[in-house]
Amino acid sequence: MGTAAGFRNLANRAMSFNGTNSVAVVPHSSLLSPSNISIVAVVKTTGFYSGTCQGNNIIYKSYAYYTPGCWAMHLTEDDGNCNTVSPTTVKLDYAGSSSGSYTLSSNTVDTGKWYFMVTTFNGSTIKRYMVQMIDTVYTSGITPISTTSFSAAIGTNTDDVRIGGTQNPPFRYWFNGAMDELVLFNKELADSNVQSIYDYLWGLININFTNRSLLRGDTLHVNYVPVNPTLYSAGNVFSIELSNAAGSFSSPTIIGSLTSTVAGKIICTIPTTIPTGSGYRIRIVSSNAASRMPDNGVNITVTNSISKISLLHNTTLLPNPNNGSFTLTGNTLSTQPIHTQVYNSIGQLMFTKDIAPANGAIKETITLPEVASGIYVLRLYVAEDVKTIRFRVDK
Repeated sequence: MGTAAGFRNLANRAMSFNGTNSVAVVPHSSLLSPSNISIVAVVKTTGFYSGTCQGNNIIYKSYAYYTPGCWAMHLTEDDGNCNTVSPTTVKLDYAGSSSGSYTLSSNTVDTGKWYFMVTTFNGSTIKRYMVQMIDTVYTSGITPISTTSFSAAIGTNTDDVRIGGTQNPPFRYWFNGAMDELVLFNKELADSNVQSIYDYLWGLININFTNRSLLRGDTLHVNYVPVNPTLYSAGNVFSIELSNAAGSFSSPTIIGSLTSTVAGKIICTIPTTIPTGSGYRIRIVSSNAASRMPDNGVNITVTNSISKISLLHNTTLLPNPNNGSFTLTGNTLSTQPIHTQVYNSIGQLMFTKDIAPANGAIKETITLPEVASGIYVLRLYVAEDVKTIRFRVDK
């Protein structure tokens, strides 16, 4: 057993199994004999087992399938024949403590592709989920691909857990491929839980952007949150892309970027040269690991009008110059908190604070900690509105 690149081609993120003798063993524990169970895996096969009954063991606890205390996630040929090799019929299945009438879906497993797989058992029902993991295609609304009524309790045994093969000589079911993730839960996962786990493993980045009307030349502030920050390595760049006026990203325009591996805010500018239109979309992409998210889901209208109601107005900073302490006043049409940032003359962030407006009024005294004399910039963000005020500190 060795290591391999995982989903999204990140080096050494997966275990590799050679299909002939690779196996990982987890010693028996009573914790591994639950009454309900869910098994989650992200796997890619490079070939299928061709021995008797053509199984492919991902993980199981038992000596043999369908015996007391057994639970297993495996890939099996759905041809009803233990002697005929039919690799085009391989499907995801769960093996319990006794054999039964298992009805599988029409979804088959292909070699060379990553899959997100989940099997659950709640004491009366087996559910199977399977989604192909494609780094540029996000899947929402995940539901079971098949469901089977099965009332045999899991029970207990003292066998170890084996990953990648079984200990039953007639049916070794060696797994040939790579496993990126393998997780056990001592409960039945709901569809929403399965979706959340998929979001995490796929690497969903949520963006907060609700404005549906923009001007050419507008500056906007896009908040983003990676569901799984561990996917991203040093030097990663998050970028906001703008589609064309028809919503196509065949040749997107980058309107803002930020070098980071964690949640943050990206300052973007709508180009003044793009055509006006009502079908624009935005999306976020990353560079390391490379990923591309779904778009914002609603059309954005871009116009060339000069009339725009600002959410921030009559904003003043006094005194200016000051000694590092000043009072910010103004008005806002928004009820959202106003995010403030202060930068020095070389672009370093010196201070940040969220201010809650009171009945549309802004009044806040800000004292900057240990700042030197010089020119500073205060930026105020609310929704997608941004205001900038320059001021000087004299000490």
